[in-house]
Amino acid sequence: MKIFVVDKFNEFAKVIRKLEKIGYDGVERKENLKFRMTKNDYVILDDKQELEGLEKLKNIIMILNDKNLKNVWKMVNDYKTIDIIDSGVSEEYLVNRIDKLLGGNGCEENYI
Repeated sequence: MKIFVVDKFNEFAKVIRKLEKIGYDGVERKENLKFRMTKNDYVILDDKQELEGLEKLKNIIMILNDKNLKNVWKMVNDYKTIDIIDSGVSEEYLVNRIDKLLGGNGCEENYI
């Protein structure tokens, strides 16, 4: 299993480090959506990124900045999202929620 974090401007560097710290080995930062993934892989991105090609991907964890109801509805129905997380939450909460979605590989005591 790999975790692809689409992060053109390196805004999720701390989240990537925390995921690696709790035991996720296959975390890769990508600048765009042009990569291959298997059915066991996950994609984490926010709605500031270019979304062209997102409809081809699965297991999407979307971090939303624009909480407009139409935007949330579009993300849920147009793409294969497994979760939508508010961008205003703390990094610890974000990492904890991603860990629970991925099966709880990490330990809660390691979250910092």
